[in-house]
Amino acid sequence: MAVDQDQVVGMSWNELCVKLGRRPLEMDKSMSDKKIVVPEGMLQAAMGISYVGDDLVDELRKRIEAALRWWSKNPTAPTTDQAMEIGKKFSNQPSVCDYVMQVCAEWQRRCFLAPGPEVPEEIKDLLYEGKRVGCSNPQESSRFIEESDRRVLEAYRRGKEGK
Repeated sequence: MAVDQDQVVGMSWNELCVKLGRRPLEMDKSMSDKKIVVPEGMLQAAMGISYVGDDLVDELRKRIEAALRWWSKNPTAPTTDQAMEIGKKFSNQPSVCDYVMQVCAEWQRRCFLAPGPEVPEEIKDLLYEGKRVGCSNPQESSRFIEESDRRVLEAYRRGKEGK
């Protein structure tokens, strides 16, 4: 059964398997057998919110592990538009491997970020979206673009408030 890509955006792996008439249990069983490793930095970040006694560290690790296990069973994939946007951002990579690593890391980062503010039509031409910046370091270029676009949006907002 063919499924249009727009029909599967936002579906979990299990939902997609059911829609295609396949059994999702094979993946679930293999995933449940795998150990989920909570990255130390993630645990430290969670503990850093407030004091967590030693007795609660194990409980916190279990909760994070449960969230990561859920995510590993329900991976998210970008829409075609999102993939194209990310791909353009890193199109200047020296190799295919570097390109793939940058695109994957960017998608992983975006999975947890709230969507950016709506951009008014009046200022879209002032933003860097989709434009290249003459910087050899993609991470520096990305930070420059984000900061520049944030400042343009803030200036627009302040101008609107001042009227």
